[in-house]
Amino acid sequence: MKAIGCLIPVIILVIALIFVGMPFTTVPEGHVGVVVYLGKAQDEVLSPGFNSKPLFSSVVDIDTRWQRYSIQTAAFSKDIQQVDITMSVNYALQKQGALKMYKDVGTSYADKIILPLIHEAVKSTFAKYSAEELVSNRDAISEEVFYELSQELEFYSLKVQEVAIEDIDFSDAFTNAI
Repeated sequence: MKAIGCLIPVIILVIALIFVGMPFTTVPEGHVGVVVYLGKAQDEVLSPGFNSKPLFSSVVDIDTRWQRYSIQTAAFSKDIQQVDITMSVNYALQKQGALKMYKDVGTSYADKIILPLIHEAVKSTFAKYSAEELVSNRDAISEEVFYELSQELEFYSLKVQEVAIEDIDFSDAFTNAI
């Protein structure tokens, strides 16, 4: 009987250590969890909900919901007119690409991958049109930027839902000349 009495504090201590190590976590809906153990991302991605994880590991939540990236940038038209553009891109990281994205780029992938590719797509597309065509073909230009951006971002498991060109503004000298 005395041995059982000594075992109870040991059992309580073991249970307390397990809960201190937090072997459980929750991942919010619209996210996946990348398990990081001793600084290294594991090959395990947790689904939304209640999950178990290795002792003393952490979980990085990666958002897989639709997000909006808005920018203001400048480009040149085919007839060498400077164009200031305000636009938005709706995108989502696909769940199957979250682990690779975290390992290769980290969590700030929008600034490191999406922004440069938006600039590239906008500049190359706008250079194909004259200033007059940019105003009259806004929808076609949006579709062309969408297509080019979708092709580039697919490699990174990023899906583009929409590209919206919200404003096209020309230099004051050009506007006054018209």
